[in-house]
Amino acid sequence: MRQTVNLLTYPMRWFYFDARRDTIPFLPLDHVMTRGGIVVHELHAGRPTASDHLPVVFSFSVE
Repeated sequence: MRQTVNLLTYPMRWFYFDARRDTIPFLPLDHVMTRGGIVVHELHAGRPTASDHLPVVFSFSVE
């Protein structure tokens, strides 16, 4: 089961002809998938890092 519906995580930086531009994420490329007895309790995009994606932060438990 996909847990990250429309969580915008990409791009944080846009590279175009050797120019780097910081942007606001507009694509939901990063996902959390579960199955079986895994329950996701909380999920959000994390703070920006040096990556061009935002991290996906979540807490879960196993039955």
